[in-house]
Amino acid sequence: MVKTISIAVVALLLGAAAAGVPLWIQLGDAKDQIEGLQAEKTSLVQQVGNLEDDLSDANNTILGLNNDLGSLQAIYDSTSIELDETRAMLELKIGELADANSQIENLNGELATANQDIENLSRDLAAANAQIDTLGDDLASALLDIENLNAELSAIEEKYPLEDFADYTELSAWVKLHLQPYSSSYDSWFSHALKVQEQAANDGYYVSAFIFASDDSLLVVNCALAGNMLYVWDPEDPELYEWWEGGR
Repeated sequence: MVKTISIAVVALLLGAAAAGVPLWIQLGDAKDQIEGLQAEKTSLVQQVGNLEDDLSDANNTILGLNNDLGSLQAIYDSTSIELDETRAMLELKIGELADANSQIENLNGELATANQDIENLSRDLAAANAQIDTLGDDLASALLDIENLNAELSAIEEKYPLEDFADYTELSAWVKLHLQPYSSSYDSWFSHALKVQEQAANDGYYVSAFIFASDDSLLVVNCALAGNMLYVWDPEDPELYEWWEGGR
C-alpha cells in the first residue's frame, strides 16, 4: 500500500513539473493527497480489521454450527437406530396382536360353547330339581307308607302268631259279630268268606276260607278250630257245623 502511495506522489510531482505549477504548491497538494490517502488507508485497515473480526465470528459460528451438526447427526443416528428398533418392536407387537386376536376368537368360540353347555346344564338341572322334588314327594309318601305299614306290622305282630278259638262259645259269638250279608253271586259269596278271614286275622284268630265244588254246585265256607273241633260255616249264616275232631 505504501509503495502504491509513493508511486502516486511521484506521478503527481512529475505532472506538476510538467504543468509549470510552483513546486511548493505542488508539494502542499501532494501532502494533502498523502494525508487523504493515509486516512483512507487507516479506514481501509480498520475495515479490514472489522472484516477479520467478522470472519473470525463467522468461523466461530461455523465451528459451532459444525459442532451442532455433529451433535444433530449423532442424535439422528441414535434416533434412526431407535426408530429401527421401534419398527422391529412394532412388527413384533403386530404379530403378537394377531396371535392375541386369534386366541380371542378361539376363546369367544369356546365361551359360546360354554354358554350353550351352561344353558343345557341349567335345563338339565331344572329338570333334575323337578325330578328331585317329585322324588322328594314320592319319598315322603313312601316314608308315610312305611310308617303306616310299620304301624300295621306292629299291630299284626301283636296279634301273631294267630290263635285258635278257645271253645265253641267263643267261636259262635265271634261268627255272629262278623256275619256277612246275603250275596247274589259266587264271587261276592267268596269275597265275604275272604273278608271274614281278614277280620279274624285282624282279631288274632286263625280262620280259613275255601270252596267246595261238585258237579252242579259250589259251596263257600269258613272254618276254624275251637278247642279240638274243626267247625265250618257259611259266612252269611251264623250256624256252626262240626267238621272234624282231633285238633292240630
